[in-house]
Amino acid sequence: MPIAQALSEHQQAIARLLASDAPDPATLGRLLIEVNFLETQAQTIVHETTALMVSALAESQREQIGHIREAAQLCQIVPAFAALSLL
Repeated sequence: MPIAQALSEHQQAIARLLASDAPDPATLGRLLIEVNFLETQAQTIVHETTALMVSALAESQREQIGHIREAAQLCQIVPAFAALSLL
């Protein structure tokens, strides 16, 4: 079963449990642990896929990706400077 589908099913099961009159804590705990595991698996796949994609690029392209990543980090800071009227 694909990870996204399993995550969706687990999240629906959690929602059903929480909406019930007497949710079983053990079942809820097991589902939450499994969701955490599935999310970790998904993150690992994303990181590995990204690394493979970047490794397939030419050196100049990898440098450009590095610059874009640096700019993206700075873009997260811009709203804070704007809020302080520094821009």
